[in-house]
Amino acid sequence: MATTSAHAHLLDGALAALGPPPPPLLDSTHLSTLALIVGPTMLLDALDLVDKRSVARIHTPSGATLYQVAASSHSAAPGGSYTLYLDVPRGGYCPCPFFSSAVLAPAPTALICKHLLACRIADRLDAWHDKRVGLKWVAGFATRFGAAVPAGGTAAAAGGGGG
Repeated sequence: MATTSAHAHLLDGALAALGPPPPPLLDSTHLSTLALIVGPTMLLDALDLVDKRSVARIHTPSGATLYQVAASSHSAAPGGSYTLYLDVPRGGYCPCPFFSSAVLAPAPTALICKHLLACRIADRLDAWHDKRVGLKWVAGFATRFGAAVPAGGTAAAAGGGGG
């Protein structure tokens, strides 16, 4: 399926329908709409990541916000997670192989990967856990783009995040 900006707008609208926190209960209409846009398997995979509390919102010392999602395969970066960006053009960036091959491809076959979808759902439902990281983590991240893993003592859970 060729993706279009109309598809991206449909996805944005379906995610917006989840409502600001505190969210309304997800009903079959919301889930059916999202499943039609991204596919039922991707939606289930993304909801599973959110349900397992595998989405973390990372706050850097400079105030930047990144997201980290646990990987479900062994092809992931060291540490078993992906660091994602939601604030880039076209809805975000994920370093997972699916995103590169299906979303960034010359003839895209998907709008989004399950990791980005999980972040966007967690964002709407306030269902992440917060991490505050230090300069050591940022330096490690900068030297291993996309593969930063907080080492002992460099990240502290900040609590919060509901869900």
